[in-house]
Amino acid sequence: MTDAQHGNPEEKKPSVEVSENGPYIAHNITRLRNSKGVHIETTSTVILCHCGHSKNKPFCDGSHYYEKFEDEKN
Repeated sequence: MTDAQHGNPEEKKPSVEVSENGPYIAHNITRLRNSKGVHIETTSTVILCHCGHSKNKPFCDGSHYYEKFEDEKN
């Protein structure tokens, strides 16, 4: 079990920010798997593709800027 499962108050909770017309910014993500179930290494902050155009999915490569991505919901 991890510290988070034991309720360690020092363990930070995962959170995700949705940036306007940009990527998802995920904090404190300790486990991430791709669509095939393969584990992907993470860091304390992970920038994830929101627009669907990244050549490095699930990570953002800045394609939203060149594609002029606009998120109508955010």
